[in-house]
Amino acid sequence: MARRFTEKQGQYLAFIYNYTVLHGQA
Repeated sequence: MARRFTEKQGQYLAFIYNYTVLHGQA
């Protein structure tokens, strides 16, 4: 359960991070 949550959270955070960085520098 924790492992599944971490995997899903990791993908979500990665998406948010990349999105923020791209729009932050743009």
